[in-house]
Amino acid sequence: MFILGTTETILWVCQVAVNIPILQELVDAGANFSRATFPANVLDRFFILRIVTQFVPVVNKLVTDLLFLYRCYKIWGSRKKVVIFPAILVLFTAVIASVVVSPLQETLDFDVRIPFAMFAVTNLVLMGLTAGRIWWLQRREAFHVDVDDTFRNRYKMPIVLMYGLTIMHAGGIFLAVYSGARQPLLAYRVVLGASSQIVAWAITFKILSRVSVLSKAKMFVRDKLKLSRPIQVGE
Repeated sequence: MFILGTTETILWVCQVAVNIPILQELVDAGANFSRATFPANVLDRFFILRIVTQFVPVVNKLVTDLLFLYRCYKIWGSRKKVVIFPAILVLFTAVIASVVVSPLQETLDFDVRIPFAMFAVTNLVLMGLTAGRIWWLQRREAFHVDVDDTFRNRYKMPIVLMYGLTIMHAGGIFLAVYSGARQPLLAYRVVLGASSQIVAWAITFKILSRVSVLSKAKMFVRDKLKLSRPIQVGE
């Protein structure tokens, strides 16, 4: 995730550097501007860089969804049937997003809001499956281990924040896209630049929260089991 996020940032900076002379020439030339004004390699470099820059966020989001899908798969005890539908959503979202950012978009003319809507739906499905399973396991374990309210709150809060970030990310994309619905392409470019940074930040927070919660949970349960274990003769 760090490599993808850093690569995307570098590509955006490079694209801005390439765009500046083109825009300057466009402003100076006005109505007399033509493709012949620039060497062919400059425009070719511009279009290639633009396509690559748009494909990196697609890969970034695909990796994010695959990590989320794997987490859901493990939480459900490696049950393949549970993740079949989310896996289809992940692949379908990646295909649609790839078409939208590719040159095929000029021919097929897909609505740029479709991949964002699919990404939001995919995250909602994965969040529901994962958070619901964790909640059910938490309640089941509470009957077997003496877990007090302090640990329950400590365990529940990072989970709420963890998956709340995913909802916030999906909701932010929807708001940004629909706020620029009159100019979908402009809204698409704005969201495309910001969403990958949000994804990288959200994934980092999820990993840190999960590590913290699991380590504290294991320590707490181990201490509780030690206190509740009957004293054996000779100890």
